[in-house]
Amino acid sequence: MADVRFTRSIDKDQLARLKAAREEADAAYNAALSALDAALPAVPAMPHPSAPADESQITPLNERFAIVGATPLPGGVKGWLLRPVWGLVAPLFARQEAFNATLVDHVNRNVAAARSGRDSQIALIETLRLELERLATFHSALIIYLQQITPYVDSKDYEFDALSTRRTEDVGQAVETLHHRTVGPGGAIVPGVPTASGNLLANDSGTGLSATGVGAGTLASVAGGIGTAIAGTYGTLTLAGDGIGPASVKD
Repeated sequence: MADVRFTRSIDKDQLARLKAAREEADAAYNAALSALDAALPAVPAMPHPSAPADESQITPLNERFAIVGATPLPGGVKGWLLRPVWGLVAPLFARQEAFNATLVDHVNRNVAAARSGRDSQIALIETLRLELERLATFHSALIIYLQQITPYVDSKDYEFDALSTRRTEDVGQAVETLHHRTVGPGGAIVPGVPTASGNLLANDSGTGLSATGVGAGTLASVAGGIGTAIAGTYGTLTLAGDGIGPASVKD
């Protein structure tokens, strides 16, 4: 059987270059993944809210801001003596009392604002903490995902390599089977055996039968060719008149 020769589309040098490029890309990917893993931020400690407002003196201020109020002057001589003096100082006390009332009202209003501001700080800090924890969870999941890319790609390469190997083996098995059935042991074509013999008239009935002609590539009746080497596709055949003749098979 003649040798079948073919030219490979990828030689060893190309395979070596592809392998070097893949290893370089793997190294760069692993270095980038390590840098990303090292840069993974941790959840920082949250700041504390501001201290609550000091409300310990709020109640006393509300109780004591009035100086004069509705206190009446005493009667009798004492009251008669105090009335001129009271007429002079009463406006001053009234102004002071008005100032005290304004100041207490301002303090009362700022207590509510201080409480609201502190509540907002607490809510903001808690919201920020939850968001940073979610971001850290996302970063961790991203790292794990990126770590799976290489095994995922490798698994596809392994499957492709296995399929390629299986196809190669299937082709080799098919070629081996074809060889066995044609030129191998027990095949229809036996290389290396120069001659073969047989009787073309063994299945015919009667006596004194003889071959009158032999030819190649036709089923029609032929005459002549007896004792002459007839070239065919797989070799030559020389047939005697008694239907027996050697055959020479091409390798």
